[in-house]
Amino acid sequence: MSHTMFNDTSFENLVSQLSANFINLPFDQVDEKIDKSLELMVHSLGIERSLLHLFSDDGENLFLSNYYVKPGIKEPTSKITSEDQPYLTRTILNGKIIAIERIDELPQTAKLEIKYLKQQGVKSALAVPLTVNNESIGVLTFTTVNYELSWPDYLIKRCRLVGEIFGNILDRKKQEQMINQAFKTIEGQLKFEELLSSISSEFIALDPEKIDQKINEGLKKISDYLDMDRIALLQFSEGGKKLTLTHRYAVDLKQLPAQFVVSDHLPWFSGSLSRGQTLKISSSDDFPKTASAEKQYIKEQGIKSFATIPMKVANMPIGAISFSNMKIERTWPDQIIRQLRVISDIFANAVERKNKEQKILTAYSEIEQLKNQLEKENIYLKEKIELEHGHDEIFGKSPAINYVLRQAEQVAKTDSSVLIQGETGTGKELLARSIHNLSSRKKRTMVVVNCGAIPASLIENEIFGREKGAYTGAISKKAGSFEIADGSNLFLDEIGELPLELQTKLLMVIEEGEIQRLGSNQIIKINVRVIAASNRDLKKAVSNGSFRMDLYYRLNVFPIIMPPLRERREDIPILIWEFVRKFEKSMGKRITTIKKTQMEKLQQYDWPGNVRELRNVVELAMIVTENKVLNLKSPETMMPGKHQGVDLETVERNHIIEILQKTGWRVKGKSGAAKILGLHPATLFSKMKKLEINRANSNEISSNG
Repeated sequence: MSHTMFNDTSFENLVSQLSANFINLPFDQVDEKIDKSLELMVHSLGIERSLLHLFSDDGENLFLSNYYVKPGIKEPTSKITSEDQPYLTRTILNGKIIAIERIDELPQTAKLEIKYLKQQGVKSALAVPLTVNNESIGVLTFTTVNYELSWPDYLIKRCRLVGEIFGNILDRKKQEQMINQAFKTIEGQLKFEELLSSISSEFIALDPEKIDQKINEGLKKISDYLDMDRIALLQFSEGGKKLTLTHRYAVDLKQLPAQFVVSDHLPWFSGSLSRGQTLKISSSDDFPKTASAEKQYIKEQGIKSFATIPMKVANMPIGAISFSNMKIERTWPDQIIRQLRVISDIFANAVERKNKEQKILTAYSEIEQLKNQLEKENIYLKEKIELEHGHDEIFGKSPAINYVLRQAEQVAKTDSSVLIQGETGTGKELLARSIHNLSSRKKRTMVVVNCGAIPASLIENEIFGREKGAYTGAISKKAGSFEIADGSNLFLDEIGELPLELQTKLLMVIEEGEIQRLGSNQIIKINVRVIAASNRDLKKAVSNGSFRMDLYYRLNVFPIIMPPLRERREDIPILIWEFVRKFEKSMGKRITTIKKTQMEKLQQYDWPGNVRELRNVVELAMIVTENKVLNLKSPETMMPGKHQGVDLETVERNHIIEILQKTGWRVKGKSGAAKILGLHPATLFSKMKKLEINRANSNEISSNG
């Protein structure tokens, strides 16, 4: 006969009590508290034995860590191997629970486990994985020997929660032991001092331009040695009123943004540091009520605990260095804080030296600039920029566009990644083609992929290729864009639309120069230079988590910003005439004149749709113009009261409706709309169908053929 000796409410209270017992508990008291917790569970649940085993580093063996058995009950085995109990170790490593009311409920594959449990006199058993970040580090086992016991679902769920509680506290204990061992033993202290001495010596006589790089390298070394998840260095400016993140190192994917004004977002944090206070947060419960923004921030960032040490020079705070843990809630004993202050002093001196030398260099630079300023300004005003190469598809003479073309010429000769950013319609793809045509890879075709135009389910197949049978419907082998672009340039347009899971794969391909088709284990070596483009603010996308920071910096080796048309108004006449000449050939027309008033009005318009919008306006004008004087209208004239950019479809639709209304909706014939528009009637009918033009949706509907 089986027993059930617990209820949902009582066990819920038990789990809450166990969780509370481990909050901010020093690691040297963890074992004692676990032993008491196991005893409490035995008496509360009506079981007879509770055991906690931890996996060895290779995952092959389980070693007894803590246990409690009722008086008269057989002591447990101190070691379990994967050979002795393969079913148990395999199941627990896979994160699965084993719950048996009777021994014969175990599968036939668990013969060794059945034999072992019978030798131990076990009647019922529940084995729960101890998990940390969804990985099993051990097993928590409850058994009875004098009676059979059932295991309700609610109990199994709560026991899994207990396994997570024990797993987290044991992982925290392990991490804190490692850090404390580094500080406490003579050997550990010597190694730590050697590390600090090495970092400190690297700043001696170092070129000021290299100090930032050395600071970041030093943060990584400290992070690796102390097993910290993230270290951030912050500096005060504007007389201590502004605290800004300047250097950082993180081992996880949630890195800090490249630019972050801490004082604007975290007032309690920055205010405490401006007063020279050391901050020690072991959990979110440690924050005062006035730190609501800080509490929310660490929750969003996934920070469990942190310590922040002021950086001081002449006893005045110049910034701070913050040490964060993303996996555990850890305590910060005074001994560790003292050691972290030593680290803070080293970086404070490095930062102060850099700032002082930077001021000296700035002063010399300003003197030199003042000396040559007039001469440089004259040269700039008089110089006619002559580019080394032609850019067949990009037109203009403005400083803004010439600067971009200079950049294109510089990077074209290299294999460096390029990131082109700019508003929609500014000509990012044209610039990518210009870079390709100026590069040593121009003999091969540049491959273009629009990441925003391909469904998320197909983009991986498009970029990386597939093997036959890689998935349902993959009836043939297909080479991906990277493979096709081998030896050439690959243009990834709208890179900001690429799904996060594919961003990781793209980063690996760029860094390793290797791809694998879907459904294949074969590695294919490639030699591809990536040119990416986006009309999104990728820095903002990084900060909100929709774009990987490491991929952003890998692509942003050579950034180019395409200027909007409103910042190069002097190029508008040039662009208009280039479009006119292009459409003359396709439309069989000849334009000799554009009215000055119309041209000036177009130069005053802000062009939210940029060059693409301008091209659409010129194309429409070419369609409706019947003589040699181009009938140009600004978008403001065509759409009164609206100052937004209009696409060609909207402009064309409105114009066709206007002409149809004038002809009484007659399409064919000498006075028909097709004749006025210079189109074949069939072409006009096709356009009307495509643009959904009919009297029913144009306020004045009828149909004349």
